[in-house]
Amino acid sequence: DIIFTLSHSQINNRDTSNAKSIVEYYFKSEYAGHYLGLKALSLDGAVDPHFNTRQEIGVELHSSLKDIEATMSATKVTATSFIDSIRSYLDTKVSIQFPVRELFRVYGDYTRRSKEVKEESPGIEWYGMGVKYEPSSQVFIDLWGGKEKGGLICSGGVCRWVAPFDGIKLKLTISL
Repeated sequence: DIIFTLSHSQINNRDTSNAKSIVEYYFKSEYAGHYLGLKALSLDGAVDPHFNTRQEIGVELHSSLKDIEATMSATKVTATSFIDSIRSYLDTKVSIQFPVRELFRVYGDYTRRSKEVKEESPGIEWYGMGVKYEPSSQVFIDLWGGKEKGGLICSGGVCRWVAPFDGIKLKLTISL
């Protein structure tokens, strides 16, 4: 079975200083553990703390073969700062995840930006490796180490600012 998903999110907000608008389109085609996702995002009116307008166009390709999962993505970003200079750059990312034993999964990711954009995150390369342990369907333990880029993350019409990170994270999830 082929599954198609189409999503449109839009938020318009007018406050006393300016209009803020977030418009996002997402399309996903999925078949037997593989999918292709396309995303278009537009932000206007100082939604981003560093840029006045921002447009993103991205593509993501995911494949799962014999419990090994791989994802490749590319996102082109064009942003206008508050003093009307235009910044354009490309973020590319590769991720892989595979089982080591029945309850353990190892994963890694690598992201590269075409040029440095200090307003979002210093540097042009970020990487990390981790181990996930799932002793039961209600308990997940995730240990990760590396460097993550910061910046604006938007999904479903909601955006949040994420600070860059360099170090080790330990995450415990318990579902009741």
